Amino acid sequence: MFAIGYAEVKTNTLYLARDYFGQKPIYYWISKNNKQIVFSSDIDAIKVAIEMSGLRLTINSLAVSKYFNYNYIGDDNSIYKSIIIL
Repeated sequence: MFAIGYAEVKTNTLYLARDYFGQKPIYYWISKNNKQIVFSSDIDAIKVAIEMSGLRLTINSLAVSKYFNYNYIGDDNSIYKSIIIL
């Protein structure tokens, strides 16, 4: 089980990968001005990093609705609007 990130400075490219059969997702957040990116396999670590920079996260109402209807959020949503799951 793994999740990894690799930054290529010369081409200004970030590669994120995870094992297909594993349990670890990769969550990531990109700032509105595209100058910051935070990624982790733990959504709480991203939440702390974002809130330490003075920004606030908003709850994804679609994800909350899916959770209460199906007891499952799904692979394409996170509980926060601006955090994306890879």
